[in-house]
Amino acid sequence: IRRVRGLALFVIPSLLLAAEPSVKSVALLDQKPAVGNADIADWQKAQECYGEGAISSRKAGFMRLLEAAIAEAALRAHGGPAPKPEDLGAEADRIDKDTRAPEILACIKKSFGKDRSRYLNVFVRPVLIETRLRLYLPTDRKVQAQAFSAVEKAQAALKAGASLREAAEQ
Repeated sequence: IRRVRGLALFVIPSLLLAAEPSVKSVALLDQKPAVGNADIADWQKAQECYGEGAISSRKAGFMRLLEAAIAEAALRAHGGPAPKPEDLGAEADRIDKDTRAPEILACIKKSFGKDRSRYLNVFVRPVLIETRLRLYLPTDRKVQAQAFSAVEKAQAALKAGASLREAAEQ
């Protein structure tokens, strides 16, 4: 058991690169499955669409998917929005609309077959979580309490007639 930023992280390293296909969970986060063998296999297959130089190793897939799971747990722990199925659908639609590589995206979708939920959870979810994390952290009042407090003190000092230098030094 390891604690990462207050989150319990359970990793079974011996399964990282050599897990049997019958083992479903490679990593648990907060005692819940976070990354499974099927997820890693799906991720690897999708990454192959990027061509010969693509990083599609099992370890890279594990790291990408675990990173997204940790980020999602951190967002939830700090009151951030948990992704709903409709959010994943909207993000998939955005990816469809904004992609600059439609052939690669078509290949990625094809790699997931007809199971849209696998595509949404393995490919779209990490993108959505990364975007939310980037947008949420700089603007959340709890996460940025110290910075917001400093700005509010400086604003109050300016309103009270302090110079810009005096307000900045508070």
